[in-house]
Amino acid sequence: MAMTKFLRVDNAAASIAGGKVLIPIQNIAVIEQTSATVCTIKYSNSAAGFDECAITHTALPSFADASGAENAATFVGGNVDQCRNMRILIQDSVADALSTGWTSPLYDIIVPSPRAGFPAATGGAVPVQVTIDTVVFS
Repeated sequence: MAMTKFLRVDNAAASIAGGKVLIPIQNIAVIEQTSATVCTIKYSNSAAGFDECAITHTALPSFADASGAENAATFVGGNVDQCRNMRILIQDSVADALSTGWTSPLYDIIVPSPRAGFPAATGGAVPVQVTIDTVVFS
């Protein structure tokens, strides 16, 4: 039997659901950026009692905004991956977690800063940090 691994995310919800949340990696079938504010992890079976995990986060730039010229004030643009940053971050984190030894069952997801190319969609001139707001299993 393989060691079960988990992604550990900081849920910024201002409720009892806030704090560190563990997301199982075992049996992940696909990770999708389903909207500008939701990344969904779908599992290949429901042995764990759920079929998917929806991660709600600060809005990311649209594809049009992300593929346009970079705004020097907000850091939005100049990188088409900005509209799918959360999916890429979670996919990379799963791969990194699986490459760790069996004595490391938890892998922390750290959301990069806007200056590191991970800005939120914003109409203002100040770059906004992307945060994970809720994690819901269904």
